[in-house]
Amino acid sequence: MNVIQRLLQLTREQTRIKAQIDQLRARVDARAREEWQRTGAAPRWSARGLGSVRLDGADLGPRPYVKNETDFANYVAQRWPSEVIATIEVPADRLEEAVEALQFADIPTTARVQVRSAWARQYLESLDVEQDQEPDGTPMNEWFAIDPETGEVVPGVSAAVNPPKLVVTLDREVKAKAVEEAAAEVAMWEDEQDNTSEQEQEAGE
Repeated sequence: MNVIQRLLQLTREQTRIKAQIDQLRARVDARAREEWQRTGAAPRWSARGLGSVRLDGADLGPRPYVKNETDFANYVAQRWPSEVIATIEVPADRLEEAVEALQFADIPTTARVQVRSAWARQYLESLDVEQDQEPDGTPMNEWFAIDPETGEVVPGVSAAVNPPKLVVTLDREVKAKAVEEAAAEVAMWEDEQDNTSEQEQEAGE
């Protein structure tokens, strides 16, 4: 068996194993979500000498995110102008003219404002989120964010509950050993191939 055949053989085996993993993940994921709905806690299982399985993010509440970048940037620009970057666009063929006399020349321009990403992440984490309600108090599928210091509703920001995700993690030592074993198997196979080639050459002589 040459290296191409071996590669294809292992790829076929990988496809078979991946199909098994996908089916088992689906079963465990369904079991984890049922337990989460029943108990209200994110399940976690572990096997000594192997690793762990957990439903990640099941205990997290709604997280704020920017739904309308323009509204959010305008809001931030009015209160913290140093945290906003403004980009002015001009026609490329008039760039030199614009640089020399932008404020005097009759050049069509458009401006785009963008909040600094590092500051935006920190600010969003500081916000409180509330769910909108119908007049009778029934929760709606809409969220809004509130600045806890000012009590203002922050324009352009909403919130969402990220769906939980099943995470399968091998112990570091287990993963490292598996990689070592794979490398050793490849080296052994290469040695066998080299020995076979030498024997064939000797037989031909």
